[in-house]
Amino acid sequence: MSGIALKITALAIRTISKPISKAITTRAKTNDLFRQYCINFANNLHKTDVILRGKLLGNENIRIRPLNDNKAIEQGATFISEFFLFSVAGSLIFYEAYRSRKKALDQREALADDIAVLQSEIEYIKEKLRGVNVRLDDYRVPEGIKPKYVKVNLDGSVTGHSLDQRNMLPTTNGDGAGKTEQKDLKQTPAL
Repeated sequence: MSGIALKITALAIRTISKPISKAITTRAKTNDLFRQYCINFANNLHKTDVILRGKLLGNENIRIRPLNDNKAIEQGATFISEFFLFSVAGSLIFYEAYRSRKKALDQREALADDIAVLQSEIEYIKEKLRGVNVRLDDYRVPEGIKPKYVKVNLDGSVTGHSLDQRNMLPTTNGDGAGKTEQKDLKQTPAL
């Protein structure tokens, strides 16, 4: 599911959850079992609230009166409906975070796979180049051919043929002694 579709779905779920929350509130006022649950829940919530406030203010001996039924039903139903809305919104946030984390993990795994493939290709190319270098070591320049930039030994074998020496040219300094120096040549095409 794309990011836009996910956000629209989350917005639709939040919008639908508001009428459901109101239906929970009305159901709490009409259903006897649900009313009793809301009354008990609201009185426990009220008791905890009063005790915590008393401890914060330093009053230890507090007499707690229970809420009347209408107020208890209203507070219990409101709390349950708000809890429902909060749980819907929270679950959507957790789902979106999970989805983005999974997407990032999949991208990292794909990148690791790509790196592994490229490393294996590099090893394959290295092996092929080693094979080419062995064949070049066996190569002898034919009689009568005198290359200008390739150094030919007395036995006819070619030296300076590896990839790091392709741009090396033989030059001489003022005393006539041969010296190899790096020159900027056009890049040779890759093998």
